Amino acid sequence: MSKKRQHQHTGSGAGASRKKPTKATLKFEDGPNQFRFRLVCSLLTLKPISIRNIRPDDIEEPGLRDHEVAFLKLLDMITDGSSVEINNTGTSLRFKPGLLLGGDHVFDNCEGRSIGWFMVRLLTKFGVIIKESSLLIYR
Repeated sequence: MSKKRQHQHTGSGAGASRKKPTKATLKFEDGPNQFRFRLVCSLLTLKPISIRNIRPDDIEEPGLRDHEVAFLKLLDMITDGSSVEINNTGTSLRFKPGLLLGGDHVFDNCEGRSIGWFMVRLLTKFGVIIKESSLLIYR
């Protein structure tokens, strides 16, 4: 004798559809504090993050610095499916992490920071995961 499975219908009305569960976005309002750490933790947990108030009061250069944009590009390079949305002034961003990729990567280092600034967070968090990968960095 075969048993039939009964599907529970949640929602109201005949046209209600099921929604995929979404991961809550972690929101930070205190600007670039712990910038690299937050992005790396977002990758490890696969939770999207939103960072706001990134130097909004700096009249000459509000928003993200070149080295921070370069770090975002590096994360995008070593992942598959990541997305970054930055507003026009660069004072807020939304980062949706993707999956880490193995393989060889070439990264053009930004002039504003030493290579250590880029690598410290990556190696401390991903050292075991990326042991099969190589990263060539140009300055």
